[in-house]
Amino acid sequence: MTSIRSQLDAFRRDDYTTAMRYQSADLSRNFASIKDFRNMMKLRYPQFARYRSVRFGPARCDTKAQYLAVPVAVTGRDKVRVTALYFMTREKGLFRVAGVQPGGPVSRRPSVEA
Repeated sequence: MTSIRSQLDAFRRDDYTTAMRYQSADLSRNFASIKDFRNMMKLRYPQFARYRSVRFGPARCDTKAQYLAVPVAVTGRDKVRVTALYFMTREKGLFRVAGVQPGGPVSRRPSVEA
């Protein structure tokens, strides 16, 4: 969960160079540039790009501790709460974001500040 929070914090600072460091090599190849990554995040995932608070659910891992699935609920500055399932993979001893499956808006109620 440290990698996820670190990436979210980088998004909040508008530091997409750092944010990309928390992605797996395969996921990073999906973007031609950091600018493309930034534009995609701000357009498709505005709550993640400028989050106000985040909550993590219980992580599940495979038997070899190579892959994790982590449920995440994020409230954006717009007070819209969305959920997602983060898929993490171990690369060079660290868990990195391999993909995110969005779950959609949950509520407009603000949650505790991060």
